[in-house]
Amino acid sequence: MDGLIKTSEAPIFTHPQTTPAEAGIRRLKAIMDALLLEAMHESLDNGEDPLSGRVTRARTALETLTCAITPNLWHRAAAYAIYEGHYEQATSITDRLLMQGPCSMELHLTAALAQLYDRRFQEARDALMSAQQCDNKDRHLTQHINRLRGALDSIITEQAAQTPYTIPPKRTYVLADQHNGLIDFQLGETLRSLLPGEDVILVQDRIDAYDVKSQYGERILSIETEHRLWERHEGEHKNLRVILKNNNNGHPIKALKMGVRKALGAGSQEVLTRTDNHHWSGVIAGLVKEADTRTKTKASTHALTRLNAHLPKKRIALFGVSKEDYGHGVPIVMLNIVRTLSNSAFTFSYIANDFDTNRITYFDETSQVLDFENRAAFINFIHRVGIQFDILHFHSWHYADHYKPFRCEHDPLGIEILIKQLNPSKVIYTDHANPTEDLRRIHEHHAIDYAALDDASKETFLRDNNLNRFNVQDWRLGWEATSILCRRQIMQLADHIVHVSATQRQEEDQFILPHYTVNGKHAVIWNGTDLLDYQNLPEIQTKSQKLKKDKRNNQQVLYVGRAEKEKGIFDLAAAAAQLRKVGAPINLTFVGQFSSDLRRQLDQTATQKNQYTGLIKDRAELAAHYASTDLIAQPTWGECFNQVISEGLAVGTASVVSDISGPKEVYVSNGIAIGHQPQNPHSLAAAIQQALTNNPLRQSVIDKGRQFVAQHLSAKTMAAQYSNLYKA
Repeated sequence: MDGLIKTSEAPIFTHPQTTPAEAGIRRLKAIMDALLLEAMHESLDNGEDPLSGRVTRARTALETLTCAITPNLWHRAAAYAIYEGHYEQATSITDRLLMQGPCSMELHLTAALAQLYDRRFQEARDALMSAQQCDNKDRHLTQHINRLRGALDSIITEQAAQTPYTIPPKRTYVLADQHNGLIDFQLGETLRSLLPGEDVILVQDRIDAYDVKSQYGERILSIETEHRLWERHEGEHKNLRVILKNNNNGHPIKALKMGVRKALGAGSQEVLTRTDNHHWSGVIAGLVKEADTRTKTKASTHALTRLNAHLPKKRIALFGVSKEDYGHGVPIVMLNIVRTLSNSAFTFSYIANDFDTNRITYFDETSQVLDFENRAAFINFIHRVGIQFDILHFHSWHYADHYKPFRCEHDPLGIEILIKQLNPSKVIYTDHANPTEDLRRIHEHHAIDYAALDDASKETFLRDNNLNRFNVQDWRLGWEATSILCRRQIMQLADHIVHVSATQRQEEDQFILPHYTVNGKHAVIWNGTDLLDYQNLPEIQTKSQKLKKDKRNNQQVLYVGRAEKEKGIFDLAAAAAQLRKVGAPINLTFVGQFSSDLRRQLDQTATQKNQYTGLIKDRAELAAHYASTDLIAQPTWGECFNQVISEGLAVGTASVVSDISGPKEVYVSNGIAIGHQPQNPHSLAAAIQQALTNNPLRQSVIDKGRQFVAQHLSAKTMAAQYSNLYKA
């Protein structure tokens, strides 16, 4: 049977190593081929029809069965993947099947073969042991399994004996928390903390990882697939920091053990992982080595129990906007939650339902991005691969049934059915809405005082003026009514509702939501900023100094946010014109997506040429812009929180802000921002002049603000409160 099928090309059979144990494995290839053929329900005795042709046709047929494919068919698909040399695909399929259970002996054998061909000897041995525990009456097959186990035991023993602990210390850092598309964040942290002589390898299967390579250039040694990483770098004893996944197809314990085993097997003197307090530690590597010890059963079991204590316990599904909107406020809040908590008791998945269509985008800690035509297709995938969400955390109201996508009819699968199909233990909704903006726009579009209406009249207005009642061209007329109806529905379905300020909660209760009472399931969690981590970085200071040199002599005022009049951008331009008239000119810089027409209007209003940077998604670059300016202006007409002020304070820059709603509660009342009357350019100009000329006042705001942000508005503080909510 040797040379008959493609498994002869597997690394285990072609690798140049000639240790006695691995030579024994190669001699057992015929047994493995026979086991594989059995899993594929194929045989050699089939006339003139070649095995390769039969496999190709069977695999093609399986690929067309996207809905009704059974576990048995998935098992066969895994066997075909092994046959064709796609070992990672095979392990992905078998891992998912093993999660769902119950598991057959054939499935354990197929999983063992996939791991064996991928040179994951310890895992292959574990799978063979599980196969033996199944009820098997085939005495010859049992003998074959015993022979394979014996050969694997020899390999594992040889590898342990050959681990080069006598070599002078060379460290391999295993960053075992890659998740949810946060590669750029993690690389930034890792690269900033590199020691002399250290290299970074990015383990990533997605093609767009090469965009990261182009961004960071020579600071990354290489980008490898997990399958090729250790084979290429085995025995080089480099000082490596390896970005690894913290989850292997739903098995975080497997991923941790795999990473540690491979690092030690490649000659690493020390393997470090990130602990709950974000420090590097060798504790997990020690537990893995102890758990793999077969001579001390009790100690091994105890180590495995302790190892499990380091793993995520709950999977959180975050429902938000599209990935392309990461530069905006709400996605930044979500990313800060994930970035802070995913090393502790949680693992996160991200779900985005497109505003304009019914399409769903999904990705998790494996970083594989998947797109689905609608919610039904997404649910089918979740059920097929066996993913279970413990908590659904909504950060956007447009998942509710009253929302109508602009380019199609509403998805027939409503939010209640969506939640039931996902079957979580808890649903959380974070309210990022702006009630004062709702009231102002309703008055602008419909000429009514909505807040003064009784509940019955509010209900009638909302039903008569939602998106379904207007053409797409007139969507603004129905936006607020739809938003209010959707928020109320999600709040009714949620087990916990989070408001980003107490003012927002009060305004929703008193003015916005008819026939709804804010009760004990409502809480307030202020948004937290991650920019505290950037304040003392040398690269931020260097960049901010360069930005200061590039600017003109006048004092600099920075605006960051959406390009909308309700954000007070024209009030700011008018204030600049007034200051110019009184001999106190300022330079304005606008960060955001400003069209050419809007730029021209702002320049005319300000009677000067302003600067426009475009949208800045890179957090380090944004921090440098904050640090380079003299003052930040946020002249909003209404706001539930406003993250820009806390971000500026985190790097040492003061703000002027409208003394209204959330900003008044969080910033002005606490003396960490200078307030002014909203929609009043004269008041804004006076506040700007006071902030720029009264240095003791501005410095007091900065000093007090930094301390306040560190204590109350940091990402860690916010995440700790969400962690308590997740655990409740």
